[in-house]
Amino acid sequence: MKFASILFLFILFFSTQVISGSKIVSPDKGFKADIIKELNDAEEKVTSLANEIPQAKYTWRPEEDVRSVSEVILHVAAANYFILSFVGVKMPDGMKMDSDFDKKFTDKGEILEFVKKAYAFTREKLMEIKDKDLENPIDFFGAKITTRHLLIKMAGHSHEHLGQLIAYARINGVVPPWSKKAN
Repeated sequence: MKFASILFLFILFFSTQVISGSKIVSPDKGFKADIIKELNDAEEKVTSLANEIPQAKYTWRPEEDVRSVSEVILHVAAANYFILSFVGVKMPDGMKMDSDFDKKFTDKGEILEFVKKAYAFTREKLMEIKDKDLENPIDFFGAKITTRHLLIKMAGHSHEHLGQLIAYARINGVVPPWSKKAN
C-alpha cells in the first residue's frame, strides 16, 4: 500500500510537470487571454452603447471633420483588422480598408453585425499567434515594437474610442447601460 501511494504521488508530480511545462495556450490564461478579455470588455460596451444610441443619432458628429457616431463604431472595429495586418494576418475576403471605409454605411443593424464579425475574427486570429512570436519585432508607423506591444495597443485603441463614443452618447442624452443606477 505504501509503495502504491508513493508511485501515485510520483506519477501525479511527474504528470503535472509535463503538463505545466507544455506550451498549450488556453483562452482562460496567459497574455493573449488577457488581451482577449480586454477586447471582449470593449466589444460588449461598444455594442451595448451602440444599441442604446438611436439610429437617428448615428450620423451625428460634434463638428464638421470629426467622426460621426457610426464612423467611430466602424473605426474601432475595423482597426482590429488593420492592426493585425502588421503581424501578417490577412483581412477576410471582401474586406477592403480604404480611406472612406467608415463612411460607407450608417445602418445600425449593419454596423452592429460588422462589430460582431470584426471582434470574432480578432479573437480567432489572436489565438493563432504563437506565444514565441509575441516578441517578434514590428515596424508600427516608424516605431519599433513587439507583437506583444502591438496587441496592447490594439486593446488600448478599442478602449480609447469607447471613451469617445461614451462622450458622444452623453452629449446626445444617452446613458451607457453599465452606468445606469439599479432601481
